[in-house]
This record gives sequence, structure tokens and C-alpha cells, in this order.
Amino acid sequence: MGRGIILVNNIVKNIPRFRNIFEEHINFYGELLPHIFFAELTSVIIDLVDGEISGTEDVEMLMDNLEKELSFDDEESRNVIALSFIENLQGQGYLKGMKKLMGPRLRALAMETCGI
Repeated sequence: MGRGIILVNNIVKNIPRFRNIFEEHINFYGELLPHIFFAELTSVIIDLVDGEISGTEDVEMLMDNLEKELSFDDEESRNVIALSFIENLQGQGYLKGMKKLMGPRLRALAMETCGI
């Protein structure tokens, strides 16, 4: 099992709100595809940040999970976080505002990935 899958499993275990996204993802694709899961997760994160649904503590918990994952210095999970989370936030105009919630490793990856 790769680190990308472990990353998603840890997030779903630690943040129950995201379990429904995970289950819908598995039902639709028949397997866990970490890049696609993170793209789907980004929409929920944006709704949380915008206050369309309550749960900013879940956003903070996600950021903590991503920061911890980056400490493992694993290329697979780093790639999932950079390409399917950070770039999606940037593409939807949310990366700059989210940086205040990011730890140092995640901010550095955002800078490396998107120059922000």
C-alpha cells in the first residue's frame, strides 16, 4: 500500500466528516484513487472555508494531517498533496488565503508548487 493511500486512510480515520466523501469515491470508482479523492475533497474544503458548511476545525485538522504526512518525505504523498490539493486550491483562487492555516512544510510545498 502506497503512502498516498495511507494518507487518505489516515485523513478519513482522523476526520469523520470526510468519510462520506471517501465512501462515495469508493462506490463510484471501485477503488481508492488518491489524486481524484483529493480533487473531490478540495470542493468540500472550499465550502468549509467559505462558511457554506460549518467545520473550520476540520480544515485545521486536515492541514495538520498533511503537515505530518510531509514529514515522511515520501514522493507519492507529496505528489498527491501538491498536484491534487495545492494546485486545486490555487486554481480556484483559495491557496493564498489558506496559507495561514498551513504548517511550514505545507507552505514550502505551496511555494514550490505554485510560487505562492
